[in-house]
Amino acid sequence: MGGLLRRMPFIGAVLVMAMMAGCGLPGFANFAGEALVLFGAWSSSLNKIQTIVALAAWGALVIGAVYMLRAIRNILHGPMPEKWNDLVDATSFWRKIPYALLLASLVLFWIFPRLLTDKIEPSAKLLLKADVGARERTPSARPVKPAAVKRSTR
Repeated sequence: MGGLLRRMPFIGAVLVMAMMAGCGLPGFANFAGEALVLFGAWSSSLNKIQTIVALAAWGALVIGAVYMLRAIRNILHGPMPEKWNDLVDATSFWRKIPYALLLASLVLFWIFPRLLTDKIEPSAKLLLKADVGARERTPSARPVKPAAVKRSTR
């Protein structure tokens, strides 16, 4: 594949931004989720495995970034095969709207991640309560350290 960026610059630019969002770069919606996963892995209550989990999460980020960069290089850059000469870019306003909506939603949920996290919070609390309850019933389970919650006095 290769060379599609010269033939389709608008769609190629959107593809690059979507792939970078998939890597969890700041400026896109996935950044908030990946930051929460990394901070959660780092502050987990498993003392000996904590470092391994955090390093595995970082390693997955690096592998994902390398994969996306290689995909961008192979799809968008380099010589373009002749069979792709008939492709056309999104030239009209109406053909660009879906791509613009995608990018707008990626940026919107980066700026306001609570629009999504507030929706999943009740289910996440139920899962955590079930997990803590299961640990308390298991005699060999390590004690769970409660997280310090700061309450606003306003």
